[in-house]
Amino acid sequence: RALAMSLTELLLATQDPSKNAQAEAQIKQAEQANVEQYFSALAQELANAEKPVVARQLAGLLLKNGLAAKDLARDRELKQRWVALPAPSRNLVKEATTTALVFPQVDGGKAAAQV
Repeated sequence: RALAMSLTELLLATQDPSKNAQAEAQIKQAEQANVEQYFSALAQELANAEKPVVARQLAGLLLKNGLAAKDLARDRELKQRWVALPAPSRNLVKEATTTALVFPQVDGGKAAAQV
């Protein structure tokens, strides 16, 4: 696996100035190594009410950034990457995001709404 630390630990480490560069590099490496696993892990993190709200918010933000971009060429590239994923993986992300939308914690729902 590309993630040595747990995803939750990595997400939380991005908020620590002494660890954020390394954590962000590991997250980027995970995305490049296996985008299907990356999206699935982020979706599961977002949908897990047991996880810290900050980690879930960051998972939602990373999902959004992995699916859409303001730059048109990059956005097209991201959309093609998404469509190329197997349907079960896309469905897992959609279901997890939908689950997170109905969380009682407003912050989790906001993160899911961005995806």
